[in-house]
Amino acid sequence: MYRWPTVVTILVVVLVAACGGDGDATPTPETVAGPAGVLEFTVTGDGLEPKQMDVEAGQTYRFRLLNETNRARILRAPRWGFSLTALAGETAESESFVPSVPDEYPCWEQSAAASPDFKCVIVVK
Repeated sequence: MYRWPTVVTILVVVLVAACGGDGDATPTPETVAGPAGVLEFTVTGDGLEPKQMDVEAGQTYRFRLLNETNRARILRAPRWGFSLTALAGETAESESFVPSVPDEYPCWEQSAAASPDFKCVIVVK
């Protein structure tokens, strides 16, 4: 007997909720729009290039490792917790990260880390 008013009320509430919002929503500070840049390193039998990358604090980046050797290589960037593996002849990309503290941070190719040719530095400005 009182079913129709209840059903109509529920339908109106659902329709109003579905149409809500003004369409001009701006991203909240937690929203990450996407990488601002890719830090691309190439490893060959002669070493890791480039030796230094300069980045801006507060921007979003990701690492890309191009492996031009015949075995797997691992790029280490411990400041951001990365140990990025690229199989022989392949390319690997990391998740995005945001450097926040200006400083110089070491990175290296793990299997040849003793050689200066396989070391690099990320300079956060």
